[in-house]
Amino acid sequence: MLIIQKHTGISAILKYKNLRYQLITIALILIVFFNSLHNGFLYESDDNWQLLNNKQVYNLAFSNIFNYFTSFYYGQYSPINTFVYSLLYYFFGLDPFWFHFLNVSVHILNALLVYKLIRVLISSSGSGDENAEIIAFIVSLLFGLHPMQTEAVVWISSSKIILYSFFFFLSLICYVKFVKDGKRLYLKYSLLLFIISIGAKEQAIVLPLCLLVIDVYCKRAHNFLYLIREKYIFFIIAFAFGVISIYAQRSTGFKLVDSQNYYTLYQRVVLACYATITYIINLISPVYLWKSNAFPFLPSQEMPGYLIIYPILVLLLIFHTIKIWNRKDRSEGTLVFCVLFFLVNIILLLHLVPMARWSLMADRYVYIPSVAVFFLITSVSIRTIKNYFYHKTTAVIVLATYIIVCCGSSYYLSNIWGNYSKRNRITFHHSNIDSTLTKFKSSILIHKILVIGNI
Repeated sequence: MLIIQKHTGISAILKYKNLRYQLITIALILIVFFNSLHNGFLYESDDNWQLLNNKQVYNLAFSNIFNYFTSFYYGQYSPINTFVYSLLYYFFGLDPFWFHFLNVSVHILNALLVYKLIRVLISSSGSGDENAEIIAFIVSLLFGLHPMQTEAVVWISSSKIILYSFFFFLSLICYVKFVKDGKRLYLKYSLLLFIISIGAKEQAIVLPLCLLVIDVYCKRAHNFLYLIREKYIFFIIAFAFGVISIYAQRSTGFKLVDSQNYYTLYQRVVLACYATITYIINLISPVYLWKSNAFPFLPSQEMPGYLIIYPILVLLLIFHTIKIWNRKDRSEGTLVFCVLFFLVNIILLLHLVPMARWSLMADRYVYIPSVAVFFLITSVSIRTIKNYFYHKTTAVIVLATYIIVCCGSSYYLSNIWGNYSKRNRITFHHSNIDSTLTKFKSSILIHKILVIGNI
């Protein structure tokens, strides 16, 4: 009887801690991004062609909803995102407040899902880490408040990233529950959420690889063929939607780039390594983020010699990960998981395949991959504090200071986006626009917002 009462008391304490952590996360994200709710549309950006000039948004008839899922729009297939836009327009019209409210609200939910995901991951890995709760809390805070997340949250056109991430995280959580409990119903839930996530943004097709990475972390990687057969439907769907995405671009006359006047394969590999390392550095130390977004050289120019250091760094990271993976005790499984999770989620955005993008990198591209970096940083920090810091108060102050700086930077960037949108209110008319030109203007616009600040 005493044992039962003791167990019930511990459960109550843990539930209280969970609720407290979640409330803190919600409050801080609201404080940081509350001002963005009053931002307007960015008429010279993707807001124009993706929302304002998207005629599908203005008709919520069943036949039109069916058309969302059976047609393409400007070389893209994102019916879930279009459907959400239509719902907002149906109830609130073209009031930018509600579109910003969508982004901020779902971002908060995503931060809470990250908290849940890290908790169930650590629990299912069998590591028995007594710091699982605090690690999950810090990771969710960094995910919700980091300056590199600002673009995805305050830019209306980034709603695709926010939405697909929501279903992506839910799918991962269901899969981890399947791994832990063995109930195939969770696997079916994971599959359904995966399909919805792809409907929001095609970038979600990497999820089956993420499931394999989870298998590695949870020590299930004894028979990879079995694991692939276990989730073969995921891979078939990912391949099918990958083909659909390519067909969507080609069917609308949308061309990636002129490959003859683009970077060579060797240059693209170097640029991919440069982007990978730069993303990691910016996530650890988010200073002057905008300086690294552009291509460091043009296709017609000779590649700067200093860039060769980046492939070397990536190779060192991979070799170190392989070395740890080959250890029998797999004591550093968190590093292996984080490296693989980051690379899997960033691989499609590294320009290894020529892409119609006017910048090499964008902060919004690391919305999901950032979880891996934050997980690794937090795990290493907690372990270091536990084992080496005699004055743990000092370490806590340093960590709190870092989070406060992230809050301040994100708040500042959020206001910069707001200042630009308020100074560029123009009369809007429904009209057809040139997608490529608008996307080019969009990339220039974002560069201005970040570099000039108070333009």
